[in-house]
Amino acid sequence: TQKNLYGMGKAKHWWSSFNYDEAELDSSYVSQVLEPFAERLKMNIKAPVVLDLGVGKGETSVMLQTKGLKTVKLDISWNGLLGQDNSVVATGWKLPFPDDSFDGIHSKDMMTHIPLKLRRKLFSELYRVMKPGGIALICSANESGEDVLHQYPTYKNDLLTSGMEMGLILESSTDWKPTNKSKDWLWGKQRFVLELKK
Repeated sequence: TQKNLYGMGKAKHWWSSFNYDEAELDSSYVSQVLEPFAERLKMNIKAPVVLDLGVGKGETSVMLQTKGLKTVKLDISWNGLLGQDNSVVATGWKLPFPDDSFDGIHSKDMMTHIPLKLRRKLFSELYRVMKPGGIALICSANESGEDVLHQYPTYKNDLLTSGMEMGLILESSTDWKPTNKSKDWLWGKQRFVLELKK
């Protein structure tokens, strides 16, 4: 169903070669990306509310909750959300939340699943549901979308441009590379991390 919704055609898909049950939250992602993000959000807000977009099995939400953040978990697939509290099945380009709902948004490796024609709509929705001063953290890889691992191209400058066109401001930009290649669905590929502020 997801493959048909995205119009991904008949190409062999990455889920035939990667076992998500073996995936783990990389400790370097926690220390280099998630913990600084949580601290920035908590500077002015006692218990920030974060939308975890494309949450999958929810590892990032669990970690953010240990740091005192409240999370709402969103994914297009109900499979990973089973048994998770505060979870919503929806698409990123049509978020079922009121304006100014979240202090932050986290999205890791989700942009590659969003068709190019829907990216502007997605960033428009991120802007809409974030509170003024809120921060969206987007982690993805520079990739062409041409091999079996990827769905749609994601490039740092393209995503940054889309976000800025919708009114978001670049807060910071950095890189992150997994330390455990075998536990990563892109097998250790380096990512970029964008923090965009409303």
